[in-house]
Amino acid sequence: MKKLSLLALTAVALVACGDNNKKTTPEDFKTIENELQVIATNGEPLTIVSLGTAGDYLLQIPKTEAIENIAGKEKTAKILSAEANADLIKDGYCLLNIIPKKTMEEMNMAGNTCNFRLFCGNIDDTNEEFYAVEVCSEQQ
Repeated sequence: MKKLSLLALTAVALVACGDNNKKTTPEDFKTIENELQVIATNGEPLTIVSLGTAGDYLLQIPKTEAIENIAGKEKTAKILSAEANADLIKDGYCLLNIIPKKTMEEMNMAGNTCNFRLFCGNIDDTNEEFYAVEVCSEQQ
């Protein structure tokens, strides 16, 4: 009986740890910032590919291993208002939706530090209620 109890506790602990790996952290935000710096340093352009009506915008960025790991976490958001059409969704790339601080304030979200939304997928994924990973600079 003690062995079963220990196995059950271990299973619960593993599930709890697994859930933590599915949520984004401020470290993920820093990782994205670092990846953007590496992209720019390597001479690749960081171009705004779509402007949203709410003041947000989309960058098309290479899908690195670090970016893909973050994009694989729990989907809790969608792109705010910038259009992510089929022409922008390409193999080997992700879309980073950036919501400027001023836009957050205008939307009465001044205390919200989740102004990155990362999407790596295909056009069919955008039909889901939530298809992007919300990434915050501070723990929420």
